[in-house]
Amino acid sequence: MNTLKPTQNSAQNPTQKSTLHIIFSAAGFNRALPWIMAPDMVLLCGNALAHDAAALPTQQRFALAQDAEQYGITVSNAQLINDTEWVDLVLAHPHRVSWS
Repeated sequence: MNTLKPTQNSAQNPTQKSTLHIIFSAAGFNRALPWIMAPDMVLLCGNALAHDAAALPTQQRFALAQDAEQYGITVSNAQLINDTEWVDLVLAHPHRVSWS
């Protein structure tokens, strides 16, 4: 597995300055909106995929491909990632918030 490790120099590693918001539900999507800033990253999971990711104030949007397939949702405003990429994304971010 390709494990990403944060570096000591945050200028070289932008994930040190951003927060990864992991959103699991429609209610979580609405609660997270005021807290998401432009440098942050967002991972949409579960029924949070039903929301339009374009409404998020960041360009760094991801969605779990397996959840999109399971819910039958076509995702157009977020990059689909698999489970391995999801783990790498989480490990690369020392600052994480989960919204359900």
